Amino acid sequence: MTTDAPTNTDPGHPLEHLDEIGREECLRLLKAHGVGRVGASVQCRPIIYPVNYSLADDSILFLTRPGSDLDRAIEGTIVAFEIDSANFTYHEGWSVLVIGRSAHVSDPSVLKRARGLSLTPWAGEERTSMVRIVLDHVSGRRISHRALGEEASDGDQADLVGPVVDPRAR
Repeated sequence: MTTDAPTNTDPGHPLEHLDEIGREECLRLLKAHGVGRVGASVQCRPIIYPVNYSLADDSILFLTRPGSDLDRAIEGTIVAFEIDSANFTYHEGWSVLVIGRSAHVSDPSVLKRARGLSLTPWAGEERTSMVRIVLDHVSGRRISHRALGEEASDGDQADLVGPVVDPRAR
């Protein structure tokens, strides 16, 4: 069987490169964003919640509604936290994954310092329960396309830091 579709051995055809992102770059990306997703278990079922967050003192901080499913699910558990960016036109992007212990923040000095951060939830309901996720494990991956024989440059990474591109936007 033959096909007219280009293959990765064709000269000039872009090749996908999946590269690890180092911890320092992951932290820079976490600091530059403000919306991520928390993965937790609620009543023995995995669920993912979008949250507004800030990075402070090697922790992710966010606010949730007291007594909510997320508020109850995260106390003292191991959770996943993820951010990403994608360029749908070029099929490129990156993601950062954090796995860490979560807990409610009750220390008055930490609360006072954290209140100075820009933790403004987009959701309409009052969110006053502060949660911290300790950065126990931080990893990241980037997928990029290069022409055969082309090497990556530092400029390639800077192009992917922007906002997510919505393919429906015209």
